[in-house]
Amino acid sequence: MPQYKKICNSHVAIPEKPIGVVEFYGGQFFGQFPLGSYEYFLQCLYEAGYAVIAVPYEFSTNHIAVARKLLTVRDCVKKAFPELEDLTFFWIGHSLGCKLIAMLEAWTEKETNRLVLPASYKSMAEAEELAQLSGIYDQPSVLLAPVFADNDDLVPFPPISYLIDKIGLGVKPTRQEVRDEIERSDLFNLTGIVCFKDDDVAGHFSSNAEKKDVPWLIEKLSKPGRTDEFYKQELPGGHLKPNGDYCCQHVFGVQMVAGVLVVPTIQHAPRDLEPVVLTMLNKLGEGI
Repeated sequence: MPQYKKICNSHVAIPEKPIGVVEFYGGQFFGQFPLGSYEYFLQCLYEAGYAVIAVPYEFSTNHIAVARKLLTVRDCVKKAFPELEDLTFFWIGHSLGCKLIAMLEAWTEKETNRLVLPASYKSMAEAEELAQLSGIYDQPSVLLAPVFADNDDLVPFPPISYLIDKIGLGVKPTRQEVRDEIERSDLFNLTGIVCFKDDDVAGHFSSNAEKKDVPWLIEKLSKPGRTDEFYKQELPGGHLKPNGDYCCQHVFGVQMVAGVLVVPTIQHAPRDLEPVVLTMLNKLGEGI
């Protein structure tokens, strides 16, 4: 069982002989309590030999500031534990947590490994601070049911969503801005996606790419000439499948019904998600 230490605004667990480092950022609600909400998933990463950095979700519409926090946590943990410095660093996100990781990759300049933000955001204080930090070039990522949510998702009532934007309190950046940056990026070659067949939030292989982020992102990562298929996997289950606590050889989790109702689930351990993610981490790491 991992023994977590509270450090650098995160929870850190390091196995005896770590083979890599994973920084994890979960979804909007459950991600606020990652050790409880994602206990089994994080435990499997740890038992496979990965040092785990679980960062509690910070509710904010300023996703640029939150993205900066993820990088400062990474650098702070590396400074606190020098033995991690030479290990491959991975990122794993779930749901809205994936948006922050995708932003960092889209903004990372390949030649310098520095972050270059869109012109519309360069005047923000966070943009200047981000420019001083290293990007995530050659740091593979696995996105679980990725969602690039903006105002329309958080406030599903157009007049209020429009008003929030007008007074400067809207989500920054928006879904379309993130998609535009991914379109322009020449990275995302070390990115894996896991989606779920019954996920009506992020979508799945057969969802509408205009409305759901999973099929849109898979389409963008399916570059001409790419023949490997390991980087995209669809599993049974719903949007909240990565959640779950382990007890008595079972994983006790939750699932979403009708888009709003959350009901309990019980799965026998081991489940199918964790081996898929571990295989993906291994193959992505080989690509560096």
